[in-house]
Amino acid sequence: SLCCPPQTKPVLDTSAVAELILDRAREAGFSKVFPVGALSKGLEGEQLAELIALRDAGCVAFGNGLSSFSNTRTLCRALEYAATFDLTVIFNSQDRDLAEGGLAHDGPTAAFLGL
Repeated sequence: SLCCPPQTKPVLDTSAVAELILDRAREAGFSKVFPVGALSKGLEGEQLAELIALRDAGCVAFGNGLSSFSNTRTLCRALEYAATFDLTVIFNSQDRDLAEGGLAHDGPTAAFLGL
C-alpha cells in the first residue's frame, strides 16, 4: 500500500483527478493506493479545495504537500473545516515566510537542537 501525495500533475485537488488515480491504480493492480487530496486549490495555500467531494471520491487524508499556506489564517480555517467533518490533515510544518533565506550557525545550541 502507498499514499499518493497531492502534488501530482495535475494537482490532486478535484474528484476527477482522485478517481483517475484510483482507476489507474486498480488497472495496474500492483498495490493499494490511498490518495491524499490537496487541502488548497492548486496547492497555492489561498483557497480551500473541495474537501468533501475529494473525500467522497476516495481521498483518505488532505495536505498541501511541501507547499505552505499563504497565511496562517487560511491554514487555521482549513483545519477548522477539516475538523468539522472529521477529516485527517497531513501537512509540512515549514512556514515559507520564516524559512526563506533561513540559516543556523554551527555550535553547541545547534547541535543540541539537532540542526
